[in-house]
Amino acid sequence: MHLTFNSVFFIGGSAITVSKDEIIEVLKTIYGLEIPINIVDLGLVYEVDVEGDRVDIRMTLAKVGCSRCTFITEEVRKNVEAIEGVKQAGVELVWDPSWTPERISDRVPEDVKKRILT
Repeated sequence: MHLTFNSVFFIGGSAITVSKDEIIEVLKTIYGLEIPINIVDLGLVYEVDVEGDRVDIRMTLAKVGCSRCTFITEEVRKNVEAIEGVKQAGVELVWDPSWTPERISDRVPEDVKKRILT
């Protein structure tokens, strides 16, 4: 995952710092369809860039043609734009590289991985 430095900008005369870590924590509250793992730990988020009050996210889905594609990307955009200091969030859905189970985080217990992959 490509990370950028924190960005600082001013709203109403006071500095607001938007950190990539804060954005990732918000992304960890979003779950895929029928999978009890958030999109970060599932390995669907490829890149998060922060520049000023704009956040750009590159992500994928576990399956091409997922019926929830629009719902998940819109949920990501809305949740990130709800962070104080973020004015605009762009979400780019990419299929290359394609998602594989190896992208699942080591934080996910092996028994949970096995259940979702069978």
